[in-house]
Amino acid sequence: MVGPQGIRVIVDPDRAVREPELTVLSAIAHGQGDPETAVAIALAAAQAVSPLPDEQRELCSGVIEAA
Repeated sequence: MVGPQGIRVIVDPDRAVREPELTVLSAIAHGQGDPETAVAIALAAAQAVSPLPDEQRELCSGVIEAA
């Protein structure tokens, strides 16, 4: 089983842009934890998905917001 302990916390914007899918997964896994960490992940994830095509960006943004 995969849980939050198996998913890295990604807050580095450069890494987030290189790995947007993993960053969104990080937001899902850690978005309900420490608020400061959750906000840092969400900001990195939002930056990571901004260059994606519209449909994909909108989907990912909704997932980030929900997390």
